[in-house]
Amino acid sequence: MNHRDRGQPTRPVATLPAPPRYFPVAADGYRMRPGLRPLGTDVGAGALDGTLFQFHSGFPRYRENKLRCRREDYTRYVGASRLPGPVAAHVARFLAARLATEWPELFVQEPLGDGGVRLTCTLTSEVLRFGSAMEWVGLEAGVSPDPPYRDAWDALACQIPEDLAVVCRAPDATDWLAAVHVCAPSDWAPEEKLGLEFAAVHRPVPGIAPLLRASGVLVDGMIRRPPTVRLVWGLAPDDRLNRHPHAPGVQRQIPRFAAQDTDSPPAYLRVERQGIWGFPAVDAALFTIGVTVTDLRRIREVPEQCTRLAAAIRSMDAATRAYKGVGDGDELLAWLAQNREAHGNGA
Repeated sequence: MNHRDRGQPTRPVATLPAPPRYFPVAADGYRMRPGLRPLGTDVGAGALDGTLFQFHSGFPRYRENKLRCRREDYTRYVGASRLPGPVAAHVARFLAARLATEWPELFVQEPLGDGGVRLTCTLTSEVLRFGSAMEWVGLEAGVSPDPPYRDAWDALACQIPEDLAVVCRAPDATDWLAAVHVCAPSDWAPEEKLGLEFAAVHRPVPGIAPLLRASGVLVDGMIRRPPTVRLVWGLAPDDRLNRHPHAPGVQRQIPRFAAQDTDSPPAYLRVERQGIWGFPAVDAALFTIGVTVTDLRRIREVPEQCTRLAAAIRSMDAATRAYKGVGDGDELLAWLAQNREAHGNGA
């Protein structure tokens, strides 16, 4: 294979699985809980749940969103704070190896004579070159994005549908958010979280205070325990991936659930599949965040899901309803109740 041939797609995007459609609303009402499951647990996506990185037919949309965010304002979405060199190298090596292991038809990793690594990425038609310490060398094939990849973290993250973050821990047990590549944030600003402790990053979440009192234990588990995943959900007024509060065009309005309006979706169910993979050798952990959005009308068509969503809303306090994007909840409950007329099964 010569450099001209490397990176040419061998599997069309259309042959990949359909995007996951998760519905992680608990049957017993809403309450704050870790919800961690071992990686590989089927939580609604079948074989895709066996992978850390979920490649599906929607990949071009996620890729373009990342490139668009980088063009808009690179430092708004990508950055590092006190990221140790050994951690950066460890994470980059892991990403390249994991992609080639999970998706060998999409990624080919080759060791080089100088100790470096070449990664051929068929979906983007790019060939990435790294040095012996996984430092970024450059593109061997493919068209350079604008702006060009700045480092290994940036180049690898742009091959993956999920957003990425790294948490580090010091010998004195203090922890901090050391790196982000987050282009589909759910109404939060990644650049404002860099350098903060785990507890400070998550403090705005209603009801999370009891969990944060044991944040040191949580961080230790992230680093030392086997890989896990969790699903979290909320509502959004549109289906855009990037909901950075300062991004152009993003509005934080509360969806309107007019009972008589059934021609357009009043909101979307936005689900994050959050993966955690620990690296005890370097006292760090990698977070992956995969976002999916579902037209709420599809939820209302399923009586059991409609009932569970209504029960969750009724069980929320006002702060949680606001955080989840459901307003005061009354309009949404009335809108969901229309399901009773259509299906004979009340919400």
